[in-house]
Amino acid sequence: MHHQTHSDIQQGLDIEFKKHDARFEMRAFRSDTEKVFKDLDEIRRKQIELASDHIALETLGDITQTHQAMDGSTFNECQLNVANFNKKGKALKKLIGKLDDLGDSVNQFLEEY
Repeated sequence: MHHQTHSDIQQGLDIEFKKHDARFEMRAFRSDTEKVFKDLDEIRRKQIELASDHIALETLGDITQTHQAMDGSTFNECQLNVANFNKKGKALKKLIGKLDDLGDSVNQFLEEY
């Protein structure tokens, strides 16, 4: 019966863990690590653009309210409200399209990796 020393056991475990880690790395990223990070960067860019558009949408009403304060005419206020509503509607549709695109990109990434 061969008795292994503590260092022999430790060395054997280290070798097995390294083999396992290497298999995991290959399985997780396959051989195309650069593509993984490129795809993640694209998703990140879309998230930033979406956040920026969302902030711009929120400030759209603030600008119109400033104009309303300058002119007390009820008719002009109504026209500005309608114009603001239409602008926000278009911006919201555009935002929803970008959100759908981001969702598609994330789903595609999850399917590939």
